[in-house]
Amino acid sequence: MIPCPAAARLFGTFVPSPPRSPLVIISRLSTGRLACRNALGQGERPVAADEQIRAQIMQSRRTLELTKAESWQLLGSVSLGRIVFSMHALPAIRPVNHLIDDEMIIIRSHLGSAIVAHAAADDGAVVCYEADELDPVQHTGWSVIATGMARLVREPAAITRYQQLLEPWAVGQMDYVISIKPQIITGIRLAGWRRAGAPPADQEPPGRRQGRGASPA
Repeated sequence: MIPCPAAARLFGTFVPSPPRSPLVIISRLSTGRLACRNALGQGERPVAADEQIRAQIMQSRRTLELTKAESWQLLGSVSLGRIVFSMHALPAIRPVNHLIDDEMIIIRSHLGSAIVAHAAADDGAVVCYEADELDPVQHTGWSVIATGMARLVREPAAITRYQQLLEPWAVGQMDYVISIKPQIITGIRLAGWRRAGAPPADQEPPGRRQGRGASPA
């Protein structure tokens, strides 16, 4: 005898659902998938929004030249850069932390390093110093390059002062202080993408941009 569904609900008897045909099952599965797709955006893939954002980010960026004042301000806003010099007639590059003092770049190094040997020469050494702050996701940011003469700081008072102000990141005895006096300082900023509602940075009044320095868009 087949139990009555109403009695089953009343007395708690389990009533197995009647078997459905394969066509009914396939129809219900298709309906469920369609409902899920509609809930996610009328048939669009759930990653469509991310792809749209990525496509916007991947658009070409405008390269904006920085003023000298902006370049100095940005260079002073970070503590790490890269010094480029000649070693055995070939270019060499070293990461180093720095501070800015009266439009001079101050770094510290140790006896035996190649840059100390070059900076100890009577005329000093021609070097480049680069620092940047780049966003690998939004493809925006800035880079500043300073070119000039690197020389050892020899005044005991100045050496003591810089040793107190600038703590090397690397472990070791950093007895030598090097000052870099740039003759040329230039910078660029990549702009183009911005958050919704934010004004384009390159359309700000020139006086305002020069007053506070450029920042990533």
